[in-house]
Amino acid sequence: MEIGNRGRLGLIVAVVLVSIALAGAWLGLFGDGFRFGQEDLSEDEPPGDEPDPVEALVAGMTLDEKIGQLFMLGFRGTSVGDELRELVQESRVGGIIIFPDNIVSADQLVKLTNGIKALNEEGAVPLLFAVDQEGGRVSRLPPEATTFPRALAVGTAGSTAMASDIGKAMGEELLALGINLDLAPVLDVNNNPNNPVIGDRSFGDDPEVVREIGIATMKGLQSAGVVTAVKHFPGHGDTSVDSHVGLPMVPHGRQRLDSVEFVPFKAAIEAGADIVMSAHIVFPALDDSGRPATLSKPILTGILREEFGFDGVVMTDSLSMGAITQNFTLEEAVLGALDAGADVLLFPAGRQAQVEAIDILKAAVADGRVPEARIEESVTRIVRLKLRYELEDAPVDLDEALEVLNRSWHRQVVEAISR
Repeated sequence: MEIGNRGRLGLIVAVVLVSIALAGAWLGLFGDGFRFGQEDLSEDEPPGDEPDPVEALVAGMTLDEKIGQLFMLGFRGTSVGDELRELVQESRVGGIIIFPDNIVSADQLVKLTNGIKALNEEGAVPLLFAVDQEGGRVSRLPPEATTFPRALAVGTAGSTAMASDIGKAMGEELLALGINLDLAPVLDVNNNPNNPVIGDRSFGDDPEVVREIGIATMKGLQSAGVVTAVKHFPGHGDTSVDSHVGLPMVPHGRQRLDSVEFVPFKAAIEAGADIVMSAHIVFPALDDSGRPATLSKPILTGILREEFGFDGVVMTDSLSMGAITQNFTLEEAVLGALDAGADVLLFPAGRQAQVEAIDILKAAVADGRVPEARIEESVTRIVRLKLRYELEDAPVDLDEALEVLNRSWHRQVVEAISR
């Protein structure tokens, strides 16, 4: 069929209109992307590269804020007072550790954690709230909470499913009360019957049992949204001295450490450990300087970081313990731990020592003994962990907390272990 001139003109107009419409739609859908793409081709912003939110956050922090993030400090009292205001608003600490003396009841603990969070309203990043909630004789929850079994009982039960349930139940109660970091589980292999400090805090004397049950407990806590800190690296199980009062020494060679003490920690790192806490113990086979693991670069950097590949947060055990205070000055402890590879310095008590410790680090950065880049290295790890868990300083609700503490499932999990 032939098309007349008018028909041809109409066809041409229709084609042009359709083409314009399609072009407009394409520009509407992709015009911004094309324009941004052109901008992304600049030397300053390569295509597809977006700023790392962690690096951006760290870059916006003051030096004092960065230094504060490296400290986890304790306090006196059961409510928010001047001491806590100084810790949070002046020292800008990254974390608070809570002990039994700070806890009276669920109601009081919720008010306390909510009050501390409110102090951090202008803080660059949320706070870590830590307790040693292991179960058994090392329990840090108020009377309304579930009474969780000692680690040895969990290990003796021999069920990874039960261990995971214990961890999850424990984590749910911690988080409900405003606590987001559990300094647990203990991954020490308790193979010394004369050990005065670990004992039934360990899952047992078999490294494979400690590995399996310990990691299952860690995963259970993490599944509830709680950050974990496995401890006490490289291992506190075969000691006869309590590091709270003295400096222990483990004489074993590397072959023995590889087959026993290291087993649970290496597995935990492979399984996604958040934090590894160091032990105040001398291991001559790993470092012949006489320094405990907490102050040993060959151990924390050479073995834990470089050999085992751990790039998470390294936290010291309390630098207020006798193993440290009786053998090292405060400056040696603070700068030694940082030089060894630690990220978080734990000072549970002693306000004067806490202030001095922060001042020591500030002075060391100011005079160049500690490069600011070293501070940023640790801060980056700490902030990355906080963002990964989506921590926030929002208050928790008491009624919701009490509901969690009264969950029958939590009691059933405990009863299953004791059967």
